[in-house]
Amino acid sequence: MKITLLKLLSDGDPLELSIMKDNQVKKFKSNVYRVLSDEELLLSAPLEKGALYPLRSGENILVAFNKDNTGIYDFYANVVARKKAGHLSAIIIKKTSDLRKTQRRHYFRFSYVGAFEILKGIVKKEGIDPLKEKYKNNPNIIVDDDEEQYLTVDGRDISGGGFRAVSREPLKETSIVDGRVNLDGKILRYKAKIIRCTTIEGPYPKYDIAFQFVELDDRVRAEIISFIFRRERKTRNKGMV
Repeated sequence: MKITLLKLLSDGDPLELSIMKDNQVKKFKSNVYRVLSDEELLLSAPLEKGALYPLRSGENILVAFNKDNTGIYDFYANVVARKKAGHLSAIIIKKTSDLRKTQRRHYFRFSYVGAFEILKGIVKKEGIDPLKEKYKNNPNIIVDDDEEQYLTVDGRDISGGGFRAVSREPLKETSIVDGRVNLDGKILRYKAKIIRCTTIEGPYPKYDIAFQFVELDDRVRAEIISFIFRRERKTRNKGMV
């Protein structure tokens, strides 16, 4: 049975709104004033330090809510209008993505086909000795002996909590790995735990692996969430959502 806003939300239900501002994610509390339809909601306007937060018409936001005995759900929406609900300030939002059930409200997953790199180890560079000998008496030139060796895996989806990828090599479950990923030209480094590694049957075995970020810097997480917002907006504008 399809889950809908009309079935899950009622007047007065609390929500959390996530809004991108200057490449940072701002989070606000809100409440449902009225469920207008399965696509539109009338909500209390978000406040910042006691003042109305200036939301623009057309602004993209992530909406999340926790429904007792059901779970946590989230979806993307656009701000349609600002208005008064009696003596209270309100906004009307319109859903622009599917309503999805998630484990954590910050972890909206977005389909992502791209490369992630997993650090396999540090190895000595090949042919480095002649170069070191050439510049050994030049204090202004430092020749590094070692280089990082990576395993490239093919991404399937990404969120603020982790990612899923397909690898040509298995990785041990519960192990911790270091890695990097290029998102829109920015190289982000991360540490992740292998949550699951399952074999994909075929003539050439591959492995479906779930990674969970650990000790992730808040700035890196904000960059990932910002990337998801931008990609979701581009997808929606192309009429693919």
